[in-house]
Amino acid sequence: MAEPQQKRRLSIPRDFNSEERQLLARRVIAFIQKRTDKGKGIDNESFPAYSKSYTESLDFEIAGKTKKVNLQQSGDTLASIELLSHGVGFITIGYEAGSFENDKATWLKRSDNGVSRKFLGITDDDLNKLIKQIESMRRKESEDNLRTRRLLNESIVQDILKRLGI
Repeated sequence: MAEPQQKRRLSIPRDFNSEERQLLARRVIAFIQKRTDKGKGIDNESFPAYSKSYTESLDFEIAGKTKKVNLQQSGDTLASIELLSHGVGFITIGYEAGSFENDKATWLKRSDNGVSRKFLGITDDDLNKLIKQIESMRRKESEDNLRTRRLLNESIVQDILKRLGI
């Protein structure tokens, strides 16, 4: 049976254009992947430890696990997080409905099969830091455009004055 789709809709500034929304989504996904690789969940706290029975099992040994909680065996689940949709004021990241990776993410999130390890999401503080990076890039790009326009205008004026012999 297919599990419910794992996705997160994040509110972002309404003035972000399509390119900025897509860039922000890529940065959010990369942030989640790096944080999860460090053994931390949405709240930036370490995942609960593996059970003693698991750490002493053959499955644990075969998977090459260590005591540090690592949600990756193949890396496919984290690598499969994608931008599902975006529009004015939001981005939605997650997994394709019905995909194997969506089902694995659901299983990792549940507590009825052991310890819950929630990783698909981001705190407001972390999201705001990423938003500020995009806004900073926008300001720099705007300043660069103004500088380029000013230089171009000066060049045009100088060419006209030179042609006029002034």
